[in-house]
Amino acid sequence: MLEQTVVNFVPTGMIPTRARTPHVPVHADEIVTSVRAACELGISMVHLHAREPDSGRPTLAADIYAEIIAGMINYARYLAKKGLVRPPYSFNLILGNIACAQADLLHTGVMLRDLPEGST
Repeated sequence: MLEQTVVNFVPTGMIPTRARTPHVPVHADEIVTSVRAACELGISMVHLHAREPDSGRPTLAADIYAEIIAGMINYARYLAKKGLVRPPYSFNLILGNIACAQADLLHTGVMLRDLPEGST
């Protein structure tokens, strides 16, 4: 039964702030670290929101999302190399949103190139 359960982890959300709780990750490296810890607890997927490093406010800045996504892909590759996850690896790549990669061949190709072999 547990194998059929999907746990979607949202480390930041759009509403929580550090003023409300010190546990909200703000910087890209904090978000990646939070996701890694949640992976060890058995999450199935991650829904990310980026934050401005200085203010902690939600942001649509593509460069901040790029840093977070790069960290997630690197961690997925690490898990695959260690044999902790098995193919097919599933990724949901969002294109065309102002906050993410644009819906063009260049951005699509870069994201696909970096995914572990055997990804869907």
